[in-house]
Amino acid sequence: MKLAAAIIAILVVAGLVVLFLFRRNPDDGSETIDVDGMKVTIGPAVEMSGPEFLALLEAQGGDPDPDAEYLYVEIPDPVGPLERGEKYEDPLEDTLSEQSLGTVTGGGSMMNADKTIDYVGLDVTVYDLEKSLPVIAAKMRELGAPKGTVIRYGHDDTAPYDIWENQ
Repeated sequence: MKLAAAIIAILVVAGLVVLFLFRRNPDDGSETIDVDGMKVTIGPAVEMSGPEFLALLEAQGGDPDPDAEYLYVEIPDPVGPLERGEKYEDPLEDTLSEQSLGTVTGGGSMMNADKTIDYVGLDVTVYDLEKSLPVIAAKMRELGAPKGTVIRYGHDDTAPYDIWENQ
């Protein structure tokens, strides 16, 4: 009986900790919307350049690999999170892994003012930029990424690499 009471007490405390850590401030500008049947909480828009993001990451104790290039593949395709993963993230990850070029580290959706998806993006880390750019571009074309898809890279906000102009 004491064991059961102890387990219940631990579960209650754990639940309270989770609620405390993941609570949202209703005044923080965030909003929960429905995207393809999934509840998605979006916060106020934050725009920053690659160098600003890396500086923020470093200031928060992040340890960017100095040998890596951090890329962002911007795809003007309003697909939901699950479809984005199946259509773009997973196949690109397979290609990068097979060729030992890098990895897909994440993805996201940019919402527009009417709360629909404007474009999706993939966060990619590579170790050989010259070899990786054409491989990523070819894979994205193969996957049906639309015109306007670009790869953004560089610590100095280098001009985007258009996957359709660089064939």
